[in-house]
Amino acid sequence: MKGHKIIVEKLEEFNSQTPFFCYSRHTISTAFAISRKLSMTTTKESNIINISYSDVSSERAIDILNGLIGIYDRDLERDKSLSFSQAINFIDKRLIPLGRELDSIENALASFRASKGYVGLSANSEMYLEKMKEYDKQLTEINILKSTVASIERFINDPNLKESDLSFVGVNDPYLQGVLRQYQDLRSQRDKLALVQTDDNPNMQVLDRKLIELRSSMNAVLGNYKNNLRIAESTYQQNIASANAYLRGAPLDEKQLLEKSRLQNIKEQLYLTLLQKREEASIARASVTVNTKMLYPPVKVNAVLKPSRSIVLSAAIIIGLLLPVLFAIVRELLNRKIISKKQLQAMTNIPVIAELEQADNMDKRPIVIGRNKRSMFGEQIRSLRTNINFYRTHGKKTNFVLITSSVSGEGKSFLSMNLAKSYALQGKKVALLEFDLRRPKISKALDISSEKAGLTSVLIGKVEPQDIVVRIAGDNLKDKLDVFPAGAIPPNPQELISGEFIGKVKQYLDANYDVVVIDTPPFGIVADAQILGEWADVTLIVTRFQQTIRDQIQEINEWHNRKLFRNMALVFNGVRDKGYFGSKYGNYYYKRKYGYGYYSSEGSVPSEDAEKKS
Repeated sequence: MKGHKIIVEKLEEFNSQTPFFCYSRHTISTAFAISRKLSMTTTKESNIINISYSDVSSERAIDILNGLIGIYDRDLERDKSLSFSQAINFIDKRLIPLGRELDSIENALASFRASKGYVGLSANSEMYLEKMKEYDKQLTEINILKSTVASIERFINDPNLKESDLSFVGVNDPYLQGVLRQYQDLRSQRDKLALVQTDDNPNMQVLDRKLIELRSSMNAVLGNYKNNLRIAESTYQQNIASANAYLRGAPLDEKQLLEKSRLQNIKEQLYLTLLQKREEASIARASVTVNTKMLYPPVKVNAVLKPSRSIVLSAAIIIGLLLPVLFAIVRELLNRKIISKKQLQAMTNIPVIAELEQADNMDKRPIVIGRNKRSMFGEQIRSLRTNINFYRTHGKKTNFVLITSSVSGEGKSFLSMNLAKSYALQGKKVALLEFDLRRPKISKALDISSEKAGLTSVLIGKVEPQDIVVRIAGDNLKDKLDVFPAGAIPPNPQELISGEFIGKVKQYLDANYDVVVIDTPPFGIVADAQILGEWADVTLIVTRFQQTIRDQIQEINEWHNRKLFRNMALVFNGVRDKGYFGSKYGNYYYKRKYGYGYYSSEGSVPSEDAEKKS
């Protein structure tokens, strides 16, 4: 019911002095309640299962047992017919495109006949086509069987594959069909038993031994089957090669007509063969029967049920001790997000060179650092800038810093803008490149019109790099910060980035700038960042507090192990409420952490020109 709430309704129509109530509850909770009262036992080396159900109402217990047995029979019948349903689904998926191919071939053949004035073929050509039609029919059936045998081999040799990965199309050998049915039944029994038993259970071990023996026998049978198919295929290939000798002496137009006619015959024969196999699978599915039988119907057995005081007391003590531990474990398992720099460092060998707090008013001010402003975020950006210098290539004029992340929304564009301005305030000539061509955010944040020519125009050779520069004023930057906006969103960003004009951008940057900050798309979504990674002296991977999940860190580790980026380093961004004085009392944090005075978030400080040596 909606909201899984218990619905109680008084039944007024009952002729009784005692009121009646009915209620409905969630299916899952009902299933658990039934399973607690259900008991099943088996006798050793027997296929008989004794089922009992305990309930205050014997009539309800009998109804539940009858219902469970009926559901089991239906599930068993569905499992037995699963392979036929899979074959039908497989054939249906093949028939649609095959029908379109056949129509196209027939239309092309008709057009060819009309253009060449052909009405019919010579007697020899007709004889050739009849031979090839028969050979192609046999080869089509052989190829279907080879595909089916490969599917069966994968299924029996890989326990992780499900029955939905199995196909029986074309298998007509009674012995092989019987062995496959037996193997499927054993696999199904083991999978169901594994839900309630461990591998050490005697019944599980018996099934495992049977499966091993049957798997060995099936591999031998399939090996012989494949050898026979190879021999038959070789024979028909030789026959086809012999028949094709006729084509060498045929006129060119007739040769082309024969080739088109043969292609039509191949597709037509494959189409008809699949239709035949589908009909066979439908008949087989309709004839499936279950091999279970109820020996005795459920009967009422009177018994007195009462709880054991000692068991209840022991269970209460154990649960009381385990609950706090389980709560802590579950909370840790359910929380897949990164919440601390220490946790991030424990999951990777990539250095974490910066930890950035959540900047204030970042929605209203995309660039929050300034010449006469000092805040915790600004100091962290300056510390990051200092750490980047350790990765700089000695003797190289231009330092390239590539900034990316695994997914969108982790703050890479925001970091790119503020890091670029930090370098500009230091007196460096800085270029900020908006290479996130699919979802450009820097242009929007800096109010740069999307109609203005940008990197997209440069990469198609329409304009030169210097024609798209947007110079950022303010804070007495003195033409130190240039933005290269993305421009119009192209349909093929990756092809543009890897195109012939990208080298022109690189040459212009090398000749005119000290530092180049590149904002790229998330590397976990597209490959643009990897293409631009060849430029980078250092690659900053941005992660975010309570947003980046552990699986993304594993993906970053894989990229690091494959060395797809140069000098990878992590930035932990958007940190809030870290649990020490700095999280809520920022002014006091600066006094204790840095030891050089008291700073408010917007307080005036000496000019940043004094930091140019950092």
